[in-house]
Amino acid sequence: MRPALLAVVLAALAVVLTAGCGPDYAAGPTGRVTDREATYRKHYGWKYTLTVRGETFRVERDAYRKCFTGSAYPSCTTRTDR
Repeated sequence: MRPALLAVVLAALAVVLTAGCGPDYAAGPTGRVTDREATYRKHYGWKYTLTVRGETFRVERDAYRKCFTGSAYPSCTTRTDR
């Protein structure tokens, strides 16, 4: 009984600790996307950035894939592919 209880507790703890994990980048300014860039760095992986009103900021891969040059940010991040 104890090993099973321990396994359940450890599994629940793992779920709680990993929930909400992921990049937490600050939102950029509202406006039109004027530039977007994806850079690969050997030790860090991919870095995605958008530029809106002259300000460059980092975004998640999902937002980068949905927001093209000329798109309205941040509404482009909620766009669904058709």
